[in-house]
Amino acid sequence: MNGDEKTTVNLDSIELNLTTNMVCSNFNRLCILYLLKKSPGNELQAEKIASLAEWAVDTYIGPVLPTQGMVYEYCRRGLLPSNLERLKDLYLPRLQATLSALENQLSQASWSKPEGGFYVGLTLPQGNTIANLLARAGEAGLKLSDGRGFFSSPVDGNRFLRIPFCSVTPEDMEEAISRLVRIL
Repeated sequence: MNGDEKTTVNLDSIELNLTTNMVCSNFNRLCILYLLKKSPGNELQAEKIASLAEWAVDTYIGPVLPTQGMVYEYCRRGLLPSNLERLKDLYLPRLQATLSALENQLSQASWSKPEGGFYVGLTLPQGNTIANLLARAGEAGLKLSDGRGFFSSPVDGNRFLRIPFCSVTPEDMEEAISRLVRIL
């Protein structure tokens, strides 16, 4: 489904207008799909139901209520500030190593210099695209995310690469940037 498509589902006493802006919980989604499958005379064929279910799974991001309760309790007990300091101490050297490796090895590219977060946004040098890079990344032992997925208009992400520094040691990041440079 794209933003212009609208699917109307008519059941005996239920009418649903489903668009890409629809938000629902897992429970609601399961109830809707159950009703669609079980209701006689519904307007959607089985393949459209499967397509809708796949779309819902692929696009659904939402809160998990028990987890929200745990986070609330964690914060209420005053545990967050000390944990934030511990994480800053852990992630800052990783961020610095990432920025240093980019400066030393890939100066022809441009990138963000975040003051926090978990990623550095990199714009590949002219003449490179994320599609071409993804095709060669596996052979270099790199797992890259498709930068086009971070833009509402995918063409705007043709040269974008998101580098996750938080889960990589400074030494491993130096090697990863080295591998990236070799496949550009």
